Amino acid sequence: MLILFTPVFGRLVKTWTHDELTKAADAIVVIEAVSTKKSDIAPPFASKDLPKENYQAWITTFKVLTSFKGAATIDEPLQILHFTYSDKVNGVTNGACFVKFAIGPLERSTTTTENGVGKGTQTSYKLYPVWLAYLKHREDGRFEPATDHYDAAPSFMELDRMETAFR
Repeated sequence: MLILFTPVFGRLVKTWTHDELTKAADAIVVIEAVSTKKSDIAPPFASKDLPKENYQAWITTFKVLTSFKGAATIDEPLQILHFTYSDKVNGVTNGACFVKFAIGPLERSTTTTENGVGKGTQTSYKLYPVWLAYLKHREDGRFEPATDHYDAAPSFMELDRMETAFR
């Protein structure tokens, strides 16, 4: 019985509606990650309790598939600044809601077996992760999450993946 009444500590995270995200965003786009690289940009949320060495900045370049709002065009790549935990951080309780982008194509493979012995591997299809993104324009020409960097995940929604047959 005592376990049922143990206090639980948590961090409140805002739940964003579509209308709030749309209002906060300078650009709303459907994008596909092309490349990503580390950056030395300091996190804007760094403080005494959140030391900057605990975080890694990333700049990911995307191909714009569709633009619903803003000046992002399909012809030009788009770069987004985002953060993750650095290698110095092992476990986090009530941590940030960061986002990482997989660079496609991601293959789905199956291994065939006969009597418990592997006979071969077959690639059934290749997937390209596609994201709906709500973004703010930065002064340096890049973009950042419309929410904030510490809780960036609500600014991105992974859509059903496109198969190579439809590309």
